[in-house]
Amino acid sequence: MAIKGGDLLHVGDRVLIERAQTAGPGQVTLSPEKVYELGNYQSVATLYDTPYLSFTLDSLDASAALEAWLCAKDFATSTDGDLFDLAKSYPTDVISQFKAGRLSATQYDVVGSVALPYLTLESVSYKFGLKDKATQSVSLKGDSIYYNPGSAFMETAAGTNTANQTVTLTHAAYPYKGAVIDGTKYALAVKLRSGKRLAFGTDYTEAATGTGDAKSVTITILDAVATTDFVDVIYNSDTVAQYTQDTTHTKDSVVKPAAIRGRDIEVYLGGMSLADRWTSVQSVQVDWKVTLDKDEEFGNTQLVSQDFDVPDVSGNIVIKPRDYTDLYTKIRQTAGVASATETVGALTTVVLPLTIVLHSPIDGSVLKTLEIPDARINVPGYSGQVQQKLSVTFSFNSDTGVLNVFKGAKS
Repeated sequence: MAIKGGDLLHVGDRVLIERAQTAGPGQVTLSPEKVYELGNYQSVATLYDTPYLSFTLDSLDASAALEAWLCAKDFATSTDGDLFDLAKSYPTDVISQFKAGRLSATQYDVVGSVALPYLTLESVSYKFGLKDKATQSVSLKGDSIYYNPGSAFMETAAGTNTANQTVTLTHAAYPYKGAVIDGTKYALAVKLRSGKRLAFGTDYTEAATGTGDAKSVTITILDAVATTDFVDVIYNSDTVAQYTQDTTHTKDSVVKPAAIRGRDIEVYLGGMSLADRWTSVQSVQVDWKVTLDKDEEFGNTQLVSQDFDVPDVSGNIVIKPRDYTDLYTKIRQTAGVASATETVGALTTVVLPLTIVLHSPIDGSVLKTLEIPDARINVPGYSGQVQQKLSVTFSFNSDTGVLNVFKGAKS
């Protein structure tokens, strides 16, 4: 028997990642470097750099739950009109749980897990097609991967604003035998929700009492944590986690449809009136990405943090113009040319707000709104092809690198 897609699920900061199509850490890069010496016909040894990996995710979730997770906000308690700014995303933790399998008598029980702590958002891509299911793809970067013999758990506690705050792990924990520098640890990773990565011995300590099911593990945070912040701990345990069918997965619904297609999506340029809605649209793609800059230090086998300067937001809109008038009207709009008697050139361009509205296919309510407030759309080229209708691609960039994601309609 093989491990199948139905056996594997992912949880990001205590929230099940739903409608996932592909997800995982891919390959771990260690950047090996050979050491040589004079007079030796063989290499002496191989040195390795800090590990580096990408966690990638493709999801059909058309709600703003994914963005809420990346911005460390509670989607369930958020309201329509709430803004999720990807430029204000926080490092996140992901655990992968392997279920026993469909043929097992305990098919919903977790038999093994993988912990991927302190992942930093690198890119998000939205792809909307006429007949294709709307897809959003996410790439996060990290430096740690832990394969565990049991279930992985995430413990969280609100800050108390006092030094030496304690967090007790709910489940009996396996001892984690990590790098020889660190010795035996129970917590695989500890961080603050506000983004700080905590180091064992420097920022927190551990204490364990008892054995087996009676074991109690306490994490002590040395510095005071603000009451507006949270402590997040990842660990693995001999307690078996369960993800049953009916209670774990959200069924197709108004607020969480299985998927949406082009007929459920509207594109507006220049405003939000009916006259601003673009017709003839065949596909839209929006890409948000950053260049991460790693922070490292002596005596630390992990990254201290990763951050970025300015995001880059770009994409394209593909239309199949109904006629030349339709095409020229759109070109004039993107160029800011009012008169239909004027000529538009390649350097004629203005900044316009670009808004993409995603609707529920069940009742038409707005699931999510993407807004680029300062899209600059390039004058398109084109290429005719025999036996084919003409398609024209309008590529765009954001002048300031801003992509606003709203739950529901923009308020």
